[in-house]
Amino acid sequence: MQKILLIDDSIGFCKLIASHLQDTDIDLRVANSGEEGLLVLERFDPDLILLDSDMPGLCGLEVCGVIRSDPRYVDLPIIFLTAEGRKQHVIDAYEAGCWDYVNKPYDPHILNARINLMLKIQSLLKALETRVLTDSLTKLSNRIDFYDKTNEVIEKCRASRGKAAVAFFDLDRFKWVNDYYGHETGDYLLIHVANVLKKRIEDFVEKNRDKTVEDVHQSCVARMGGDEFLVMVSGIDELESVKGVVLEIVSELCKPIRLGGREIHYGASAGISLIDENTEDLDRVVFEADTAMFESKREGRGKVTVFDSSMCQDLVNMLELEKDLRDAIYTEQINPCYQPIVDLLTGEVVGIESLARWNHPSKGVIGPDMFIRVAEDASMIDQLTNVLVEKSCDFMYQWQKEDPRVEDLDLHLNVSKVHLLDSSFVDQITSIVEKSGLRPDKIVIEIAETMAVRDDGKLIEHLNALRSKGFKIALDDFGSEKTSLSMITQLPLDIVKIDPMFLKEIISDRKQLAVVQSIIELSHSLDIEVIGEGVELVDQMTQLQVLNCDAAQGFCFSKPLSTDGVKSYYYNHLSNKAA
Repeated sequence: MQKILLIDDSIGFCKLIASHLQDTDIDLRVANSGEEGLLVLERFDPDLILLDSDMPGLCGLEVCGVIRSDPRYVDLPIIFLTAEGRKQHVIDAYEAGCWDYVNKPYDPHILNARINLMLKIQSLLKALETRVLTDSLTKLSNRIDFYDKTNEVIEKCRASRGKAAVAFFDLDRFKWVNDYYGHETGDYLLIHVANVLKKRIEDFVEKNRDKTVEDVHQSCVARMGGDEFLVMVSGIDELESVKGVVLEIVSELCKPIRLGGREIHYGASAGISLIDENTEDLDRVVFEADTAMFESKREGRGKVTVFDSSMCQDLVNMLELEKDLRDAIYTEQINPCYQPIVDLLTGEVVGIESLARWNHPSKGVIGPDMFIRVAEDASMIDQLTNVLVEKSCDFMYQWQKEDPRVEDLDLHLNVSKVHLLDSSFVDQITSIVEKSGLRPDKIVIEIAETMAVRDDGKLIEHLNALRSKGFKIALDDFGSEKTSLSMITQLPLDIVKIDPMFLKEIISDRKQLAVVQSIIELSHSLDIEVIGEGVELVDQMTQLQVLNCDAAQGFCFSKPLSTDGVKSYYYNHLSNKAA
């Protein structure tokens, strides 16, 4: 049974609503003022609120503002009930945080339909947000949950001058185990490691609870992906105590275990970094722990190392990379390559995504994960993006001139948050596209999900400006961050691209399948197209077709290709379909 809170000062109107909902599977509670409604909200914990806009005392807009200021209710659906017909009143309601509105006098059928839609969205939201915080294989926290919990600890350390520690674990010989014994054995090994980490950290927390400056009441054990794990413990008085338990864990993980009747030999290495009142950036803490872990591997594996500043040779390498990048931007070293996007219903190529590749003269091919962050930190991202966009648009326009059929293809362009939020970005991208001769409605601007997590309103402003000029907007890597679905409903989106982590286990994990299905259904209910990213297997593609996913890309179809390569792929695809 789902719970609805009705806040309206008209007793007669409340009785009318109650009579219309009495035959439904809904538990309705009524409050006859804004103040009363906020009190009932705390006790009742509703799934949806019907809120009158015009009440004595706290009006509906004020009540909505109070509710939205509480992090617990950011995603709680609110439907405004209003007798106002003014356009500005509706705009004010949406800006205050309502999801929908119904005019008085109301049509019971329309009200029921809107209630059902909001409740369905809320149900999907809860399922997705629960799922998105847990690693599906080990049942540990995932990276999102780890970052959330550890950032809270950082804030507490700043306020109380407390200390915490992060340990980065990486398995030795795991790839060999996977390759030699198979992925099923590898999965069992990861589950075993997760159980060891969880048990050891729980014992450590309990043992040290009364011995520390501040109780070790917060800890988190997470799988970051692959064979990498992170552990955080707070309330420590010195790193040596943490190093002791990490040494014990590494020692246990270096012992052979029996899986499936076989004795499996593997190992682990770990690095530790400190959090204290001076810590500002969790990424830096993880980087330090990761750097210390690689120092452990360099010293012979099966070791534990505490980070110190002498390990910062990577920073020197980063500075060298920055210098090389400045020279590379305006030469032919950095160029786009293109990955086809295929319609899962028709099998036609419907778009190509432009991806940057750096052909370094001495280091070979460098992927964007290595140099985009450098470009952002060094304030070179504008120049880099503009050069890549110009090259991509020029290629697309010339190809269209050669073959008008190509005009049907969308060109997907990736932009960084730093560049997108720059005040000149919209004008820059518009100017480049106009000069190239391409139509803006065939350009898809892809934004990373991380951009939407902490938006101050500037992102939406720029996205609206882009759409007003005809550009399409795609939310990339959906599911990689703890993004509120209610926020997504407020973003001006045309496309959602499902993160590869959701598709990796879509065949073997029913829960993962349910999450992907929820994403597709919710997106389609909002008239948003869905593209599956990182599709590597035919079985994954087939499952996405069953789920009515619109399109997909990945190595199952093609790796990123050169300009000649993507042309050949397109024409071979046409020939195969014609045959």
